[in-house]
Amino acid sequence: MKFLFPKTLSKLTLNDSLLGTFVSRGKASLCGGYRTLEKVWKRLELHRMKVRPAWLSFLKKAFLASACILFAAGVLLWTQRNVYKFERETVARVNQYMFGIAGEKAQCIEQFVRDMQDYLSLLARKPFSGEFKSGKPLAYYDYVASEALLDHVGGRVDSIYRLDKTGKVLHRVPYLKSDIGKDWSQMPEVQYVLDKREPHVSQVLELSAGEPGFYLYHPVFDEKNFLGILCISIPLACLNESACRVQTGAADSTWIIDTQGIVISHSNTDHIGKNIIDIESGNFEKSDGKDFQDLVQKMINGEEGFGTYYAVGAGGKPEKVRKAVAFLPIRLHDQPWSLAMTTDYEQIAAPVRKNTRNNFLVASLLMLIGAVAGLIFYRNQKRKAELEVIARSAEELRISNLKLIHEIEQRNQAEKAREESESNYRLLAENVLDIIWIADLDFRFTYISPSVKPVLGLDPQEVIGQIVEKILPLCPLKAIKEMLPNEAESDVLDQKKTRIRTVDAELYRKDGSSIWAETKISFLHNSQGALAGLMGVTRDITEKKQLQQQFLQAQKMESIGTLAGGIAHDFNNLLGGILGYASLLKSRIGSAHEVYPYADTIEKSASRAAELTAQLLAFARGGKYEPKVVSINDIVNETLEIIGRTFDKLIQIKIHLDEEIPTVEADVGQIQQVLVNLCVNARDAMPGGGTLAIKTKRDLMAPEHTAKRPAKKSIPSVVLSVSDSGCGMDAATIERIFEPFFTTKEKGKGTGLGLSMVYGVIKNHGGHVRVRSKLGKGSCFEIHLPASGKELTSTASAPQEVRGGKELILVVDDEEVVRSLAKDVLESYGYKVLLAQDGVEAVEMFREHDGSIGLVIIDMVMPKMGGRETFQRLKEINPGVKALLSTGYGRNGETREIMRDGVKGLLQKPFHLEELLLKVRKVLDA
Repeated sequence: MKFLFPKTLSKLTLNDSLLGTFVSRGKASLCGGYRTLEKVWKRLELHRMKVRPAWLSFLKKAFLASACILFAAGVLLWTQRNVYKFERETVARVNQYMFGIAGEKAQCIEQFVRDMQDYLSLLARKPFSGEFKSGKPLAYYDYVASEALLDHVGGRVDSIYRLDKTGKVLHRVPYLKSDIGKDWSQMPEVQYVLDKREPHVSQVLELSAGEPGFYLYHPVFDEKNFLGILCISIPLACLNESACRVQTGAADSTWIIDTQGIVISHSNTDHIGKNIIDIESGNFEKSDGKDFQDLVQKMINGEEGFGTYYAVGAGGKPEKVRKAVAFLPIRLHDQPWSLAMTTDYEQIAAPVRKNTRNNFLVASLLMLIGAVAGLIFYRNQKRKAELEVIARSAEELRISNLKLIHEIEQRNQAEKAREESESNYRLLAENVLDIIWIADLDFRFTYISPSVKPVLGLDPQEVIGQIVEKILPLCPLKAIKEMLPNEAESDVLDQKKTRIRTVDAELYRKDGSSIWAETKISFLHNSQGALAGLMGVTRDITEKKQLQQQFLQAQKMESIGTLAGGIAHDFNNLLGGILGYASLLKSRIGSAHEVYPYADTIEKSASRAAELTAQLLAFARGGKYEPKVVSINDIVNETLEIIGRTFDKLIQIKIHLDEEIPTVEADVGQIQQVLVNLCVNARDAMPGGGTLAIKTKRDLMAPEHTAKRPAKKSIPSVVLSVSDSGCGMDAATIERIFEPFFTTKEKGKGTGLGLSMVYGVIKNHGGHVRVRSKLGKGSCFEIHLPASGKELTSTASAPQEVRGGKELILVVDDEEVVRSLAKDVLESYGYKVLLAQDGVEAVEMFREHDGSIGLVIIDMVMPKMGGRETFQRLKEINPGVKALLSTGYGRNGETREIMRDGVKGLLQKPFHLEELLLKVRKVLDA
């Protein structure tokens, strides 16, 4: 090793070939190299005084340059801080000065308006109020007072008006015949004073002389009686004169605007009455106009503060000039104005520039001193540093060698961990149920997990090399292709990782069946960040889609049910009076009376309406119905008697009923409504006529359609089909026909509820609906209902005797018609009746007649206190109280709860006379 010293020690570095030998031989060679370095260390100690490496000189120079740069940066930062602080203080002082002058001007304007309002208030008092009756001349002393006011204000008021209490002009001083009799009541300001009857300041308007100005209004009262309005018109030029009395000093412009941005006062009188933005718009460049508009908007909003903006040509200067603005509001009753003062920002910048020059002169001097001190320091340290270079270099070599050994060990460990991680990822990809796939930039599969076999029925080897769209027809692939150039040019790797696209699509299996799948697609990048391909994860979500559709359909049906329940309840209250009084009328006049048939017809019609509302209530209760063993053929025949007479003769109705079909357990009213809805839809699909066919037959229902009675195999069923030869439907329409409020009819001819009601009723009967249709070929609806197999039974029962009594009965209902009907019916059979319109009144009456009331008839839904709470309060007074519940909702959850609380009977609205009397007598005798 001696040949290395001493001539080449100034260029001593670790030989590249020696380093390569160390790495290739591993740890053993590195240990040998370490012993060699120990020898080199000893040699370096002997010759350290003679070695001066080139990089040490460079390091010293870099340190000196860095120190100078840092010193200069510190001086510049200090200078900049002083400049910024001085500029901020200067701007604050100027703004405060301008704000003080603006405040004085605002007080001057406010005092001027208050003086004018005081003059109006004086004229509004007796004896100067004058005569405010239309058509009579102005009293002499009123005229003199008005003239005196005009003389006193010295031309600051244009004219004085007197308006009567309807807003018509009675008098004007000075007199102007053309103004007499004008109707000012439609003017917003006059309308405000007529409504509020308080002083008011108008917006800027054009006065009678054609110049801009505004009006002050003051109501006139004779004690408490409103007589009319006193009004004075003030030209804006007079207001501008008042505003200019205050000396502006450094400010070069002062202006006042109202809430519309109209200039009320301006240093340039030609701008008065114009919009401030229109005046200044020619002085702005595109990038500067928004600052001024924002500033004007703050003034219009009644704010106060400071601001700046740039304008071109301001003050006669052709270049862009920066303006400083101070603004504050002027409060005039409910009509705020805003005053602004502007000044050239150059007046602020001049002392700032002078201060900047002084600071930079000081900074330059400090940097010169620092440079000299740095040079002296560098020369003193140079010799000392050269003595330490050799020892430090050798120590760094030794430490680097030890670090290299440690890095090799870490690399071996990392390689082992990578192999384990790859193994884990491979196990995950091959065993997960989701399909994991990778594609190249040509959108061809380069990898796909084995789960493609159970999900799509394809072998992985069949898929590798195939185009992605052939196996997974995903909608956003086209958009992803368009994104590839931008993705390849992007250098931000973190952003690339977040670009994930998610899409739901219908995929087809190898056997032709379909599934719904959710696919998440993201870009793949190599270790250098370049775009390498795509990665996707596809998951079977068929069951999730089905559950979502079922949930949405249930939500739609629930909303329709709530609406139907509310309508049915209110309609039942109306039907109660019609049906009850019709029954009462029949009982009073007897069957021999000439109007008896009419009363009977009213009663039957009301009963039919009650059946319809009962169907609505069943729909509102979530499909609850009252089934009984019936024949579908009988329902078809009864329904055709109703609708057959209403259909156009151009529609031919064909009936084919299988007489051997079994019975079903169904709600007759609901099935009739289903048939009516289907027939009406068929009629509307054939406006020019056609054929309506109704058929019944027996069939088998598949297990998946037997939700009410789950079965492992098909069960007997009855099929009711309604078909037409009308316009038909396309596939998109068929998919939505059972949605609530969906309709293809014109506005006003359909509600979109008919088929949703059909769907709900049939589903709740344990059946299902099948639809077949083509455009121009007509439609066919098949209703499948589970067969019952039970025999038809007779429901007729012997009539019961209606008996009266002498007991005292309390009727509680918020509907006056229901209360009156119950009172008339019960009193006609000997009962004594008390009436209460809500639960609170009923509790008080029951407390007053404690022990004498034999029965309480309670409505379920009432204001202030509902039926259940009312019954509980009555039980607190008398635990043995007898109660009969009257409701238009039927047996819902709340009704069952109050029945369990001790109510003795339920009376369904609307009720017949006999039904009411029988229920009352039954509860009283219980």
